[in-house]
Amino acid sequence: MRPSPSEPDDSLPEHGAPFVKRRADRLDSESTEATLLRRLAGPGIVPLESGGSDSDDSDLRLTRAAGSVADVLAERGPLPETEARSVGVAVAGALERIHEVGLVHADIKPANLLLTGDHGLWVADFDAARAADGRPIRRATPGRIRTGAVAEPGTDVVALAVTLAEITTGVAPDPNQPWRSRELTDLGCPNELARDLSRVLGNEPTPSASDFGATLARRDHRRLPAPAHHIRAADPDRTLDFDPVVAPPAVRPAPPSIDPSGISLKLLAVTVVVVLVVLVVL
Repeated sequence: MRPSPSEPDDSLPEHGAPFVKRRADRLDSESTEATLLRRLAGPGIVPLESGGSDSDDSDLRLTRAAGSVADVLAERGPLPETEARSVGVAVAGALERIHEVGLVHADIKPANLLLTGDHGLWVADFDAARAADGRPIRRATPGRIRTGAVAEPGTDVVALAVTLAEITTGVAPDPNQPWRSRELTDLGCPNELARDLSRVLGNEPTPSASDFGATLARRDHRRLPAPAHHIRAADPDRTLDFDPVVAPPAVRPAPPSIDPSGISLKLLAVTVVVVLVVLVVL
């Protein structure tokens, strides 16, 4: 939604230079983050800088943005329901695109949601992205996905629900716990939004990104938050590599140990008893 003539746009922070990401870790043996961004190019996905080299992945040059949702939270605190729903609808649309090509983002959080300054939103940071192959997630931000989560679309939808709860309350609920709407309301989440989020964070089956976005869009979602005036570009929650969880080998109980000295003593005792019995009989 663009501002009306009565809402001057010069209050928005100026766009800075294009963001250059100095690290382009390989997401698998054949692709880099830049490769994925070129593949996903479209609405809701942070674009590579136009005219950038397609062959040079040593530096990842991203089109400039006016800060992240994390910057807004740090500057202004929790957002109203309308802005939170707008964030949710935009991110759900981007996730739908990501999931359609067989990927999961695996790191949805406020710091990875960029506001463009012209009333748009981009999902960014595909370092943790991987194929939706059902295998355990090995790189993510703790507290955003469930323990033992696997690479499937539902993992991103849960992380989005956690994010929406956080940006309306200031608290990221533990995704490992089932959250009812009343419990989310107690944290400060608006009533209707709490009901929508509880369908993801409760015990019900996780909806698709498309269905979750449609649910969020049933109420007013016409305005994204304005970018923060002071861009910190800081991520309060670090993305970490999880160590592989290796099941310990099955351990069979050891056979009882045999003490040779004990056998010798028992044999000697039996021999003495037999000799005494023989002597008594004689």
